[in-house]
Amino acid sequence: TDPTSTLEVRLGNHPFIPTVAPDATKSAGDISLLTDILHLVSFDSEAPNPVGTVTLNQLSQTRFNLAYDLATGDAFGGSISSFDDFGTELVKETQDLSGVSLVFGLRDAGSPKVILQLEDSTGAKDQVTLSGVDATERFWMVDTNLFDDIDLTLVTGIVFLLLADNLTDPTSTLEVRLGNHPFIP
Repeated sequence: TDPTSTLEVRLGNHPFIPTVAPDATKSAGDISLLTDILHLVSFDSEAPNPVGTVTLNQLSQTRFNLAYDLATGDAFGGSISSFDDFGTELVKETQDLSGVSLVFGLRDAGSPKVILQLEDSTGAKDQVTLSGVDATERFWMVDTNLFDDIDLTLVTGIVFLLLADNLTDPTSTLEVRLGNHPFIP
């Protein structure tokens, strides 16, 4: 027997959220310019959850800011870039993101970790943790194959999620660079 071998153990289906660090080779010129994003909205936690507030300020098709106050307990908030037309209740519009690498920029001195979540037309969700967020705009390249708990051919939304537990300053602003969102100046 080999005393230096590795034992791999698989027991059950334990949740696993991959962590992705910034990619120093990416810049603003590399961001994903996705087609068919129909809505950009913000959301925040409300009672009975700890109350948080998030205010969306869209600057262009490719840039928006989320000013947040998530100082209460387990408050949360964020943004949704939706492919789904909210006006068609019985139909879920989707985008095929299989085999895609999403490239986007983030800046926020108050949140060293941000959750990137994809949602599909069945309501399933999967996440990766984005590490290394700070006061300098940095860029991430996230391969969608990391999202193995959803149907990547039927994605309805891309979510940037802020959790109170991940914040160093619960009242800050997350700046996001990703396109193409509908925008009327």
